[in-house]
Amino acid sequence: MKHLKEFKAVDVSPQRLVLTFAILVLVIDIGLEVVQALYSPLHNLLSALFDGVFFVILLSPALYWLLFRPVAKYIKALKESEDKLEKSNSLLTATLESTADGILVIDKERHVVGYNQKFVELWKIPASIISERKDEDLIAFVLDQLVDPDDFLNKVNELYRNEEEICRDYVEFKDGRTFSRYSQAQTLKGKCVGRVWCFRDITERMSVMQALKESETRLLELNATKDKFFSIIAHDLKSPFNSILGFSDILADQIRQKNYNDAEEFTEIIQNASQNAVDLVTNLMEWSSSQSGRMDFNPENIEIDSLINEVFELSKVTATQKSIHLTKELPPHLPVLLDKSMIGTVLRNLISNAIKFTNPGGEIVIRAEFVEKELIVSVSDNGVGIEQENLAKLFRIDENFTVPGTQNEHGTGLGLLLCKEFIDIHKGKIWAESEPGIGSRFYFSIPKN
Repeated sequence: MKHLKEFKAVDVSPQRLVLTFAILVLVIDIGLEVVQALYSPLHNLLSALFDGVFFVILLSPALYWLLFRPVAKYIKALKESEDKLEKSNSLLTATLESTADGILVIDKERHVVGYNQKFVELWKIPASIISERKDEDLIAFVLDQLVDPDDFLNKVNELYRNEEEICRDYVEFKDGRTFSRYSQAQTLKGKCVGRVWCFRDITERMSVMQALKESETRLLELNATKDKFFSIIAHDLKSPFNSILGFSDILADQIRQKNYNDAEEFTEIIQNASQNAVDLVTNLMEWSSSQSGRMDFNPENIEIDSLINEVFELSKVTATQKSIHLTKELPPHLPVLLDKSMIGTVLRNLISNAIKFTNPGGEIVIRAEFVEKELIVSVSDNGVGIEQENLAKLFRIDENFTVPGTQNEHGTGLGLLLCKEFIDIHKGKIWAESEPGIGSRFYFSIPKN
């Protein structure tokens, strides 16, 4: 850990003290002999001193046991404690430096007490900030990297107010990384003296979790797609062929009996059923291709009004048979980049649905205009309308919402799913507004070139 100071006691042993004392006495004795030989008038004084030294020598064992030995034992114990503390610090430092977490310790006064090297690496702290050791520079650099530094600071303040609270959450970085954040109080003699903060880079884990979540969502969609597919095959595709076969048998019997009274009506029924079957099979094939990723996206610059006119003329026959007035309100020259086949399919489905759910004598209007940076196309009718709670189900594969048309026309909801797939490919949007008994308006938008 950074910011730690070292303390070392003097290395003094009992043996070293005794040896030092004996040498000191010997040096004094020799010194006295020399002084006595040189200065005989001081003989008495020197003799007294020597006797005193000799007395000290005699008492040295007692002095050792009474004075020097306790001091030496205390110093030895202090040295052993220091060694243990040094080993403990070494072990703690090695543990903190080897962990995968970046660790930061901040006291109650919000001063940085210490941090490990992993913290420096995770937060990419420059060497200049480390060398200057200014708390405010370190904290400022940390906050500057976060997506929401205010939220980070609010959480820090909350934790320092509530000392016993443990924090387990994560923080997001401007560069796209995500760190888990763990914090708990640091206590000394039962009192909180600060907090320990641990950070771990979980960016990869979050990406894996997001991928798993998306995979789970995709699997649910595929399962719903499979159920929808089997539903169409089992019921909706079977229905028109039952009508074709049933009325064909009746028509064949009447022809054999030369009874042509209802032949025209039966022929129209067979024709309508056949057309419905063809439309359904076409949508089914296109939808299947879009789900498997085999559908090509070939955008080109075209005038959208010309494409609407083509679909308009094809749909006009069906609308006329139902006595529905089909009109269009299109300004000239609406160039846009789109896949003609896909958007043509979207227009056919929206207009076909409008005809299906509009009463005879009703009206359908097709509009298109540029609004800011996108083209918006709408198909509105004054038909039966849709309840608000059912609007959200229209473009979802996991919701099976279908109702018969005004002349009992059958649908699968597959057409709107296909429309959404194609509009999504164009990076556009599709939505609907409706009121029961008033009518509906379906919109789709495509970004302008």
